[in-house]
Amino acid sequence: MVTKKKTVKVEAVVLDKDSLDKLIVSLSVDGGDEWIRQLAQTLQDCLALTDPMQQIQLVKKAGSQLELLSEEETSRGPLLQACLHTMALIYTSLLAKNPLRRASASALSSVPDWLQEQTVSCLSVCLSDCLSTVGSDHSSYPHLIDSITACLDAFPLGERCIHRLLAEVLPFLHKALSEYLQLNRGLAGHHVVQAQLMHSCLAAVKASMLVVQRSQELISAALQAVHPHCTLQLTLSGLLDCYTHILTDGEDHVTPGVYSLGTKRKPTERNVEGPN
Repeated sequence: MVTKKKTVKVEAVVLDKDSLDKLIVSLSVDGGDEWIRQLAQTLQDCLALTDPMQQIQLVKKAGSQLELLSEEETSRGPLLQACLHTMALIYTSLLAKNPLRRASASALSSVPDWLQEQTVSCLSVCLSDCLSTVGSDHSSYPHLIDSITACLDAFPLGERCIHRLLAEVLPFLHKALSEYLQLNRGLAGHHVVQAQLMHSCLAAVKASMLVVQRSQELISAALQAVHPHCTLQLTLSGLLDCYTHILTDGEDHVTPGVYSLGTKRKPTERNVEGPN
C-alpha cells in the first residue's frame, strides 16, 4: 500500500490592523546604524506581504542580517528592539508545524551571543502577553499550548523563555487541563466533539510534561527555596491530579469509536469468551 505523504500547509503571518500599524511605526523610527535600518526594512517588507513563501525568504534574510550584527558597531537603540520584538511576534503568532514559524525560530537563533538575552526578553514579553490575555477562551488554548511545545523543540532561546515564564506557563497548562476535563464530563454521546477535546487534552498533557522535564533543576530549586504550600507546588499537585484522573477514569465513559479521556483500553477491544 502506498501512503501519500502529508503536505505541510504554509500560512502567512497575519496580524490585526492595530498590531500591524504599531509594528510598522516602530520599525520606521529614526536612528540606528545602516545594518539595523536594513533589517528593519526587511521586516517591513515581510509584514507587507501576504504570500507565505515570500515571507519565508525575507525571514531568512532577516536571520542572516541579525547574524552579521557586531556588538562594537551596532547601536542598541529602539530600532533594534523593535526588530527583535517584531520577529518574536511573528514567531508566537504562527502554528508550530508552519514552515514559516520554523524559519522564524531559525532566524531568531541566528542572533549573536551578545543579543541573546535581549531576544529572550522579547520572546518572553510576547508569550507572556498571550498567557495574560487568554482568559477562558478555550478556542485560543490549542495555539498557546502549541507555542509552548514549539519553544521546547530544538529552540534553545525558546526554552530559556519558558524557564523565565515558568510561573505563568505551568498554571496556564493546569488551568487548560482542568477545564478540558470539566468540559468532557458534559459531552457524553457527542463523539466528534469528544474526540476533538481529547486531542487538545493530550496536547496539554504533552506540553506540561515537557515543561516539567526540561525545567527540573529550576523547579527543584524553587520548591526548596519557598514555603511548602507555594503556588508552584500547588500547581504541580494539580497537574498530577489531572494526570491521575485521565489515567484512572472509569471505562463506563467510553463511547463507541471514541477514546474517552482516561480510557483504560481501546473502544474497539472486545471480550472474547472461550468455549464452555
